[in-house]
Amino acid sequence: DHPLSVYAQPQQTFVDGRRLFDIDRDLELRDEIRVERARLIQKMTDDPAQSKPPPKDRRAPHYHCDTVNDEN
Repeated sequence: DHPLSVYAQPQQTFVDGRRLFDIDRDLELRDEIRVERARLIQKMTDDPAQSKPPPKDRRAPHYHCDTVNDEN
């Protein structure tokens, strides 16, 4: 399609003579990311005893003029 058409899909993008995007390389990277994501998820779900509990809320207490002597 025409490069300014909304239906055009870039195959490669060059800026100053350097290839910044290639559709074939992008598809390869997506596959690699999918495999890595699956590996990490599997590793997290294999041994729940190794996983740490979520961190506790460590917000500082909010003081108001009525809570001068109240630490709770």
